[in-house]
Amino acid sequence: AYGNHRYAHLYRTQDTASFQESHVDYFSFCKGVYKNVIYDNMKVAVARFVGATEKEPTQALLELSSYYGFRFRFCNVRRGNEKSHVERSVDVVRHKAFSDPGDDCFDTLEAANQHLLQKCMELNAEALCDGRIPNDTFAEERPLLMSARPRMSCFIKRNGIRVDKYSTVVISKVHYSVPDTLVGNKLDARVSTGHIEIYDGDKLVALHERHYRAGEYVLDIFHYLRTLRKKPGALPQSSALLQSDTTIKEIYETYYTTDPKGFLPVLELIQDIGAENVRTALGELSKKITRDYAADKLRLVY
Repeated sequence: AYGNHRYAHLYRTQDTASFQESHVDYFSFCKGVYKNVIYDNMKVAVARFVGATEKEPTQALLELSSYYGFRFRFCNVRRGNEKSHVERSVDVVRHKAFSDPGDDCFDTLEAANQHLLQKCMELNAEALCDGRIPNDTFAEERPLLMSARPRMSCFIKRNGIRVDKYSTVVISKVHYSVPDTLVGNKLDARVSTGHIEIYDGDKLVALHERHYRAGEYVLDIFHYLRTLRKKPGALPQSSALLQSDTTIKEIYETYYTTDPKGFLPVLELIQDIGAENVRTALGELSKKITRDYAADKLRLVY
């Protein structure tokens, strides 16, 4: 508030992981940590009200304050004047970044955030009505910040998630695949803004990019090798193959459309040495007068 220095970042959700990551991103940007942080009465920060004025912080907020060492307090209920500057600042940044033609459509979230940061930097370089420049006032504040710390890991813990008959676990209404040997087991997950880590005890068994469309299935074909060995005929139309890496699909469509069963050992080879190496080996093998692209021959070529 001292200098109207602004920073903004877009997230897909308003959950606990985004709440924590927003702090981590801002402190990284500042290269330091503010000694005091003031919060609205939002659910990700306030666990419950204790009496008329006292609030109990969430575990996520306690973790942040303990790790970075800042103190925090909450605004009073129905006292908009206590945070009017913040509310107006959001409106200013939104108007600056996304009101011009062409500034409301981006190919990726990363592209939108790069654009947003650039607009914030332009705002911070403009003089205020009293002649002060936000970048200069922020330069005065920076030496007074607490020392920066390494980025804190931000994720939501989900424990005891049962693996269904399709070898998936459901997290925030999205299905994520796990190895088909774990059907019926209970697993744990760490949910961050960008990815999902799934554990069987201390062992990481699946890593997925996080998706947000309810009812969507996010599948890894390598999680279904045991099932496909029993039913190789299901491979061509399987969702797991359709969601596979482009190189894997090209290998299958070029060499194995008539031999899905023979493609399964090749999948295991891809898991070991990578799809690009297998494609290179297939190219070398195809130069010879042969139509036998068995996995054992590929291993010899590789």
